Amino acid sequence: MGAVEVLKTAAEAHGLEVRAAYSPPQAARLLGIGENSIYNFIHSGRLRAVRVGRRFYIPASELVRFLEGEQDTPEVGARGR
Repeated sequence: MGAVEVLKTAAEAHGLEVRAAYSPPQAARLLGIGENSIYNFIHSGRLRAVRVGRRFYIPASELVRFLEGEQDTPEVGARGR
């Protein structure tokens, strides 16, 4: 099962619609990780997000990329020092 199918299955399992973008709490539920981890991934650049006002939205294509392991950025915790 590919990452796209995993994302669709996770969305359905958590009662979420398959969408073009997800909020950090929705993304956390889809990935099975905590919201703080999502925000850490966003702020470290490991997960790309679009900022609209004060809110972040993570494109579904970015979650697929993340699930496929195509992160080309430093590990969380590395603060670029």
